[in-house]
Amino acid sequence: MQVIKTFNNNVALVRDEAGREIVVQGRGVAFQAKPGVRLDTNLIERRFVPAPDDQPEQFAQMVADIPTEIIGVTDEILALGPRYGLEMDKRATIALADHIFIALRRQAAGQTFDNPLEWEVRSLYAKEYALGVQAVRLIKDRSGVQLPAAEAVPLALHFVNAQVGAGQISEAVQTARIIRDILNIIEENYSVTFDGENVLESARFATHLRHLFIGHLGGKKHKALVADLARSFREQEPRAYGCAQKIALYLTAKMGWEIDEEETMYIALHIQRMTSRTEP
Repeated sequence: MQVIKTFNNNVALVRDEAGREIVVQGRGVAFQAKPGVRLDTNLIERRFVPAPDDQPEQFAQMVADIPTEIIGVTDEILALGPRYGLEMDKRATIALADHIFIALRRQAAGQTFDNPLEWEVRSLYAKEYALGVQAVRLIKDRSGVQLPAAEAVPLALHFVNAQVGAGQISEAVQTARIIRDILNIIEENYSVTFDGENVLESARFATHLRHLFIGHLGGKKHKALVADLARSFREQEPRAYGCAQKIALYLTAKMGWEIDEEETMYIALHIQRMTSRTEP
């Protein structure tokens, strides 16, 4: 394992036996190491592989800038994934550690924030949010710093991104925002607010919508409903169907998706179920 560049006594960018540029960390692993020399692999405690779109030197500098204690608690948090039914990719360690480091500095500076997507994230990504809550507790135990409860939301989005085969955080955030907009459409049409005793039905609806979105994002259409059932429901529940049409138009304008009649009916069925308990 040959040194390319050192960043402090504990972090170096190296070329491994397979010819890859990776970052290694360990107490004293890079002390007085010069480019071209071979490292003592016995001193290596952690290895990090930059993503294909990362610049190796920039990635290594990020590793060097994060205290080892923060990387340690990040490892602990990611190791909890299986308890919540989440398969976590270790390549997400540094991105998550960087977020935690920034959150701790923000807390030390007295900076607070409200997350407008808290309800949507809790509904769409319940397992990830639960791990986020536990992560906040673990960070308090290890650092002595109590992060705001709202920090569980951005942590949950990192866990969405950290799962094996997951998309980008931006995709999860976009999904949450679309859910919020759709619920706003329904609230305007039915003059209701989805909170309190209505939150369970709206959470179920959000989950159903997420499955529909996953199908479109993956290029797969939702399974078609029986045509006779669709026609019958459209005649019996015109209000729910009309609201679903507005949502379909919104998704077409926002995402460029073609929402067919069967999918519109799928949305309408859940709107009717969700609002039947909220109307006076």
